[in-house]
Amino acid sequence: MNTESTGNSYPNAQCDPREKGFAYILQYVKAAWNESMGMMGGMLYFGQNRYSEIRAYGLGKQSISKYKKILGVDDIQDNSWLNISWEVPPFLCKYRDIGLSLLYKKQLDIQCYAIDPLAKSEEDKWFNEMQIKIMMREAAQGTELENHPALQPQQGEPEDMEELAIQRKFGYKHVMAMEAEQAIQLIEQQNNIEEISKRVKDSLYDFGIGGYTTFIDENGMVKFREVVCKNLILSRCTKNDFSDLVHWGEVIEVRVPDLVPYFTAAQINDICVNIAGKWGNPKTFVPISGGGYNKGWNRFKVLVLDFKFLTWNDTVYKDEIDGRGNKRFGKTSFQNKKFINPKVEIESAEENTLEHDYHEPLDETKGREKQGEATPKYMSITKEVVYKTKWLVGTEYMYDYGLSENMSRKKSSWWKTPLDIQLYAYNFDEMMFSGMTEKLIPFEDDICLTWYKLQNLSNKLIPYIINMDLNALEGLNMGKGGANLKPSEAVDFIFQNFVALYRSTDLLSRNPNYKPVSIEATGQLAAFSQLYDKLRSNIDLMRQVSGLNEATDASTVNSHNLNSTNNAMIESTNNALYPIMNADRQLRLSLDDSIVMKVQIAVKLGKVEGYAKGLGDGTVKFFQINPDVSLYELGIFGEEAPTKEERAALWQEVSIKESQGLLDISDKIMVMSCRNLKQAAMLLDYKVRKNQEKQQQQQLQVQQQQIQGQQQQIQISEQLKQQTAAMAHQFAMEQINAQGQWTYQTELAKKESDINEANIQAQSKIIANQVMAQAKTDAAHIASHSHVTSTDIKGQNDLAMTAMDNEAKIQTANKKEKAA
Repeated sequence: MNTESTGNSYPNAQCDPREKGFAYILQYVKAAWNESMGMMGGMLYFGQNRYSEIRAYGLGKQSISKYKKILGVDDIQDNSWLNISWEVPPFLCKYRDIGLSLLYKKQLDIQCYAIDPLAKSEEDKWFNEMQIKIMMREAAQGTELENHPALQPQQGEPEDMEELAIQRKFGYKHVMAMEAEQAIQLIEQQNNIEEISKRVKDSLYDFGIGGYTTFIDENGMVKFREVVCKNLILSRCTKNDFSDLVHWGEVIEVRVPDLVPYFTAAQINDICVNIAGKWGNPKTFVPISGGGYNKGWNRFKVLVLDFKFLTWNDTVYKDEIDGRGNKRFGKTSFQNKKFINPKVEIESAEENTLEHDYHEPLDETKGREKQGEATPKYMSITKEVVYKTKWLVGTEYMYDYGLSENMSRKKSSWWKTPLDIQLYAYNFDEMMFSGMTEKLIPFEDDICLTWYKLQNLSNKLIPYIINMDLNALEGLNMGKGGANLKPSEAVDFIFQNFVALYRSTDLLSRNPNYKPVSIEATGQLAAFSQLYDKLRSNIDLMRQVSGLNEATDASTVNSHNLNSTNNAMIESTNNALYPIMNADRQLRLSLDDSIVMKVQIAVKLGKVEGYAKGLGDGTVKFFQINPDVSLYELGIFGEEAPTKEERAALWQEVSIKESQGLLDISDKIMVMSCRNLKQAAMLLDYKVRKNQEKQQQQQLQVQQQQIQGQQQQIQISEQLKQQTAAMAHQFAMEQINAQGQWTYQTELAKKESDINEANIQAQSKIIANQVMAQAKTDAAHIASHSHVTSTDIKGQNDLAMTAMDNEAKIQTANKKEKAA
């Protein structure tokens, strides 16, 4: 590859990697420098004056010398130019600020997904387990196993097949992907992504190109920064994402004392001699004898090209059997590459696995001349590598050169490594590009010229001319005594009283007199109007080119516009700014992809401990990264973050559903944590439907409980009625029974009384009969002994009758007591 400008050639890349040392790297960086000087368009470092000019226009600080030159301003000849303000009107600045503000508002959500086969199999395994668990849970409904803890969904697990489908589409995250996202967020936060991203957007808007660069610093921390486009040296590219870039560098100013650790005193003296009079350095330099530190070095600075380039390195391996019959495999001389059989290839790139048999088995008999010897097989690995250097421009010195450390590689393309720079130019062709600010410069120049002309015209504006007809003025006869007024007196009278008296004809109606004074407009008013229309036309053109309109350029929107009209105007501005937004999005995705690869390197090397200094809670998050993250390949995807208005609308919908009892706190948090509005809407719809179903089930359960309660109440009422009836029946039976008992007892008492009375009567009769019999016996005896016992017998009879009467009375009283 030869340079067209100077003839300096690039070194041969097809050489032994051990030969790619100081001379090789120096030759390459010189050839790249010379090629960039002759590159079409004079862009980047060799066109940095253009970048400074564009940025000055964007700030409203451009030089006004060319405007004065175009206007032919000569303060001596035309003093009216001294009275105008030469400040630049802030029209371009306004539209630039508004355009950048719209870009700043567009945020990007970064998502990581594990895309390698290992992660895919783990993902399928998880979804299969969840599907089986859901099927078992559905099959167990209505059984004793329905509430078994093993079947219940854990936190983050889907409840049914529908939620499983949603998670498969949006929600599932591999653990490595989540940890990678945490790492990206932490690294972006620590590097102040907000400010760096703003500067990149400024570069995209002004110049049409922007970029980042990533690296791992000496503390093992992943870092990134924006690249300053006006300091860049690039190889010729044809793609607007610079994916075909083979070398790049940044020109930086370095103080000579900072070179002391890398060079001897004699070399630094030689450097100062070579750069004297260049790049703002003193024109002379006087070395001091002794070779010690020279204070004169402090006055010098040198341009250093921090440079990296891609090349391919071939490593040759030999596979043989040694004299003892053992297989031997290892690196060999690069010169043996000519013996390589193109059919024999090494299938793996990991050098630490080359000790395994990743090649064809050795034929131990073919070519063997004696025991223990066989024809060796040669094979090679070709890997893309990055070399680095810091070259002192214009000298033969450089430092910090050699193979670059921590080269990024993906498992799917282990033989390639990208340069640690992410560039994008949305308007690009043959290394030429332009930004929005650059496109607005012609309108800004025309506006400034028109603005200055308007001021100058306003300063010497004569809007009208007063015409005076001297013949008419001299003929005015309004003086004392009929004398004619002098012209000066007539003019004074007219301007003092604003009254002009004249005759259109003379007394004989001949020789008509004209108006003594008339006012006529000049052509300057028309010129002023034309300039003003031109100014408004240029402003409108500038607004159209920038994609702004009355709905987006901070002006007042027509009150008669419909909402659809305003929305169409906003969409029109978004369409105009989309190329810049897309460029910013592509750069951000490339940056985060590079961050992930650097994090994998840092984790693999054990350098994440470098984050332990002063990071607080962020360190805990970063230490969650599994060392196995290097085993996975992660895809980086980005979606436009929702705006405040869109999130406000979602929040309002969530609040309404919450007030209706269709969402609980956990559902609300889950929905609002989704930055993807589509995912949030689907999740919101799902949660609302599930909660509606739960509410319907609860209402059905309440209704069933109410029906069951009513049925139970009816049953209880019926039971109470039956119990009441039973009790009434029992009471009636008891009453009847009591009455029967009472009747029975009464009749029984009567019968007993009758029986007792009959018994008494019978006893009385018996006793009476006995008494009568005894009396007769006694009477006989008495008769026989009448003179002796007549008196005694009569007394005994009286006593017996008295006793019988008393007995009868007692029995009657007892019967009455029983009856009571």
